[in-house]
Amino acid sequence: MNAIKYSLAGCAFLAFLAIVTMALFATLTAGNQNNSAEPPPQVQNGQLDAANSGNDDTNGGENVPPSKQGYSDTCGNKIVAFAREQVSRGLTYVWGGCNVARGEFDCSGLVVASCNAAGLSGPRSADVQANPKAWGGGSGGAYWVIGPIGIEPQPLITNGRCPTGSDYRNLGPKKFDQNKLKPGDLLFYGDKDPTKDGTKYQGCNGIRHVAIYSGEGKMIQAPSSGRKLEEVGVRVSGFYGALRVCNDGGGSPNSTLDDFKVDQTKMFSGAKLEQYKRKITTLAKRRYNLNTWQLTPRWIVIHTTETPGFPNSFLSAHTGIIKNEDPEPPGAVSNYVLDGETVFQLLPDNVMSRSAFGMNNNTVNLEIVGYAASTLPDKTVHKAAQWALYISKNLGVPINNVISHEQINDASYKRGRADLVADYTDKEPYGGPNSSFKKVRTDPGRANMQRILDEINRLKGQ
Repeated sequence: MNAIKYSLAGCAFLAFLAIVTMALFATLTAGNQNNSAEPPPQVQNGQLDAANSGNDDTNGGENVPPSKQGYSDTCGNKIVAFAREQVSRGLTYVWGGCNVARGEFDCSGLVVASCNAAGLSGPRSADVQANPKAWGGGSGGAYWVIGPIGIEPQPLITNGRCPTGSDYRNLGPKKFDQNKLKPGDLLFYGDKDPTKDGTKYQGCNGIRHVAIYSGEGKMIQAPSSGRKLEEVGVRVSGFYGALRVCNDGGGSPNSTLDDFKVDQTKMFSGAKLEQYKRKITTLAKRRYNLNTWQLTPRWIVIHTTETPGFPNSFLSAHTGIIKNEDPEPPGAVSNYVLDGETVFQLLPDNVMSRSAFGMNNNTVNLEIVGYAASTLPDKTVHKAAQWALYISKNLGVPINNVISHEQINDASYKRGRADLVADYTDKEPYGGPNSSFKKVRTDPGRANMQRILDEINRLKGQ
């Protein structure tokens, strides 16, 4: 409630200033017309196609203060959550709007209200929001993660054509790199080159629209008059730059993974890996109707080995079988094994493992050495949580898609989770269709799993 009250107060005051400065609204109006002229192109694999990409000669805002740059996912998630809530209300764009109670927002109004909800203060109009120095709150300051090429402060002209605060120039097209973005980053759109050096327009930034990056190649925006607030694929045309307002001051940009390492000394390679690939491809044809050994990661599954030590049988999976369960090779093997505080990688990240029965085609598996019925050491729980965050970051699996082996069992036998059932193409019980062997999985134990999830959430909040 405090965040909403803050949003209302901030919006009301800033809206008054915006009304006084009519030039700001002229800029925003032009932006709305421009934005509605074409649908937003999509980003593929984090990159724009060559036709829409420019050379990015700046390194994410290194030439703009503050010197300590990081990211607060707590702040970013609050911005996105507030913006999504407004989308879910079915609200329609209102020119000049910045009112939470009445549900009235224009593009910059939605941005400032969402940032207010995360404890940040900022200007009311899109062109001034692009000034990193105009933002307050948090432990750091705003900075460009994809900055305008040649970004530099310019003296404002005095004939009234440039709104107050528009002191950053856009000197050309930028390369839109999704990999540089985090939820809560602000995406700005405007003229290709509004400065036209030597003319009366020098010093104007030309920004006409602003949106919020929400993750996974999407953005949230108030698009234009008559259209509803929406979460859509990121817009490419007219992209100006991306500003990070959720800066933790560089205090913990990667602290969750700073001490995390992967031991690859046991990883399959060479002839051993090729033999395994052939056998897992044969299994994938029968189980998933897929003629490939390639893994498409969508889920992160946590297991326990139910052994007192590292299961060396995993290392011979390329020649073995799963006894009493499925006579078809290859034998059981996981993508990763956590032994104490050491994470071993057994398979390359693009290769299916065989630990999540029926979901190996889209699952990254971690086997923790230990028993579901026993309490895992705190240090092991910590490393398991770090591993999940590591996989989420490097393979693009949503961190909310972390589940236990028991939950796969629920999906296969009890049909208890519709989201898993949709992916569970192999409905056969353990041992094949003619087998009476139906072993129930409980790993890694409900108490252990909850501790791992709690640790993931704790690390995310750092």
